[in-house]
Amino acid sequence: MKAGALRAALGSKSKPESQIMREIELALSALRRPDGSPVCIVWRQHVGKVMSQSGHITSIGIEGQADLGGVLFTGRCLQIEVKSETGRLREGQERWGAAMRRMNALWMVARSAEEAVAAVLSELQRAA
Repeated sequence: MKAGALRAALGSKSKPESQIMREIELALSALRRPDGSPVCIVWRQHVGKVMSQSGHITSIGIEGQADLGGVLFTGRCLQIEVKSETGRLREGQERWGAAMRRMNALWMVARSAEEAVAAVLSELQRAA
């Protein structure tokens, strides 16, 4: 049973990750510095495999790569793994997060736009 069908069967009001991801993108894109410039730039990072019409398979992204990538105006790399209320990290995602932290990226798991905004604003306060 697919996750959406399972949620419906169980009557859960939990938002799907795709909706949470879009809300995070919008919320972070709306953050502005006092001069009106953006606090960060955020983009969707696709990961997986696709097959061309000729049958050629191409890998996209890196296993475990975060759902959203970005950069803060300070120059620090931003990586956000989006999870639903009950979502858990896979092993590859944990490895990606550890690698990003070793490289001094701001890596986080976010379950809501509010959580992502709070983490970014906290980082900017710490860096000030």
